[in-house]
Amino acid sequence: MEETMDKALNDINAVREELSQISQCFKQFDNKLEGLKNEVGEGLKKTMNELVAKHVDDQIGKMTTKPAWNEIVAKQVDDQIGKMTLGISSVQKTIDETRLKALEERDRESRVNNIIIYKVPESKSSSISDRIQEDKMFCEGLLRDGIKVGYEENDIAKIIRLGKYENGKVRPLLLELNNRMIKNLIMENVVKLREASEIYKGISITHDMTKTERQLCKQLVKEAREKQEIDGQGEWVYRVRGPPGQLKIVQYKKRQ
Repeated sequence: MEETMDKALNDINAVREELSQISQCFKQFDNKLEGLKNEVGEGLKKTMNELVAKHVDDQIGKMTTKPAWNEIVAKQVDDQIGKMTLGISSVQKTIDETRLKALEERDRESRVNNIIIYKVPESKSSSISDRIQEDKMFCEGLLRDGIKVGYEENDIAKIIRLGKYENGKVRPLLLELNNRMIKNLIMENVVKLREASEIYKGISITHDMTKTERQLCKQLVKEAREKQEIDGQGEWVYRVRGPPGQLKIVQYKKRQ
C-alpha cells in the first residue's frame, strides 16, 4: 500500500513538473507574442504615418500646381470672347452675303427690261442729239423689219451708247424698254436675224446682265467652245442660251 502511495505521489510530482514546464513555455510564448505584437504595431503605425504623410504631400503638390483663380477666370473670359468673336464673324459673314445677294437682285431687277445690241454702226455726226436720233431710228427699224416684232411709239424708253466715244470704235447700244413683255418678245425672235436684210447682218442682241451674270456667261461660252473643239465630227454646235440666272449650254445639230 505504501509502495503504491509512493508511486502515486511520484507520478503526481512528475505531472506537476510537466505542468510547470508547460506553464513556463506558455509564458515564454506570451512574451514573444507580446513582443511581436508591439513590433507589428510599431511597423503598422510607421507605415500609416508614411502613407498619411505621402497623401498630404500629394495634396499639397496638387494645390501648388493648380492655376491661380484669376488665371482660371482669365482663361474662361478668353474662351468666351473667342466664341463670341467667332459668332460675330459668322453673323457678319451672313449679313455680307445677304447684302451682296440683295444688291445683285436689285441690279438684276433694274436691268430686267434692258437689252444690249452689238455692232450697230455709229453715226458720224458731231452732234450728240443727231447720233442719238440715228441710233433710235436704227433700233426701230431693227425691231420692225429685222426681227419683225413690230414697233409702237414709246416701246423704247431710253437708248445709251456704252463706253467713251472714239472715232472708228463701235460701242454697244443699251436699250431700255418700257415693259418686260416687249423685251421678252424681242429675245424670243432674235433668231430671225439670220434671215434679216443686209443692213442687220452681224447684229447680235443679248440680255443686259449683271457683273456676276456676265462672268458666268463668259465661263459657259468658254466651256461651249471647248466642247466644240472636242467634237471631232463637227456635227454639233454648242451655244449658251437662256435668260440671266438660267444660262446653260445647248447642243444643236449643225445645219447642212
